[in-house]
Order: sequence, then structure tokens, then C-alpha cells
Amino acid sequence: MVYSIISFQRAHATAIAQVMHQAVQHIHHVRYPQAKLDAWSKQPRSTEYWRRQCVNGPSWVIVDCDQQVCGFISCDKPSRQQCHVAHLYIDPSHQRKQLATLLVKHLQAWAKTQPLNAITVDASHLSKGVFSQCGFVVTMKSIQRKRSQSLNGFYMTYQMPEDEKAQ
Repeated sequence: MVYSIISFQRAHATAIAQVMHQAVQHIHHVRYPQAKLDAWSKQPRSTEYWRRQCVNGPSWVIVDCDQQVCGFISCDKPSRQQCHVAHLYIDPSHQRKQLATLLVKHLQAWAKTQPLNAITVDASHLSKGVFSQCGFVVTMKSIQRKRSQSLNGFYMTYQMPEDEKAQ
């Protein structure tokens, strides 16, 4: 299958809401019992939430040859010479195809054109491997509290190599 990465457009918001929710609810891992999955995403967030979120900072979707959204990455508005990854999700039917890696590498290529020193992320146990493969390093463990549940993760940083920073 052929995939393309394109910039987020407002029309993608409904599909993104579904991708995120389905990705979370299809997790089968001992660290994530159903109570934690429901705390993470009990139902899809509103289309308006995603429209606001994805226009706030750099955001891209990965689509298949039929232009169906298969996954996305969104970042908070870059500040203090760094960019923070807010979301990275792949639709369950498109997982295990390296799409998350493609999205992270796309973000890194974009970052080379920006006055950034680093990209950060608060990665889950499941996404930690993708970010590690792309050169991110764990700087500390993290805990997010949602709906009385603790979601453990890893705060990770990708330091832009000096020769790759935009001048």
C-alpha cells in the first residue's frame, strides 16, 4: 500500500478523533487495563477539539491511496526553541507498518527548517520504542493523571544535531 504524509486540514478532524480513540481502545497490553484505556480515551474527542489542537502547531496526517486518514502526529506551538509532540496515533488496521516512524521522521525533517534546538515528547510505554528508534532519549519518567488513573510514561528529547539546525 502507498501512503502519503500531508499537512493537517480542518476536514481531517473527524477522522483524527476516530483514529486516536480506536488506537487507544485497541491496545492489548498488561500495562494498560481497560480502566486506564477508558481514562485515556473513553470516547472520541470532538471535531472542534481536534481542529483547534491541530492548527495550534505543526500537524500532519498520513493517508492511504484512497486519501483515508491512517494516522497523525500533532505538536504544540513551538516555543523556546523546542517543539513538543502532543499526539502520535495510528489506526489499528494500519499499525505495524512503520507509519509512526515515518511521521516522526517527517517531523524531524520539518524541524531542520525551523530555529529549533530540540523536539520533546511524553511517550507511552508503547510509543517509546518508535521515538527511541528515531534518536529520542529518555530524560525522565513521567506520570499523567487522567480520570483517577495514573498513566506512566517517559519524557523524551531529540536534540537537533548542530549541523542540522536551521540558520
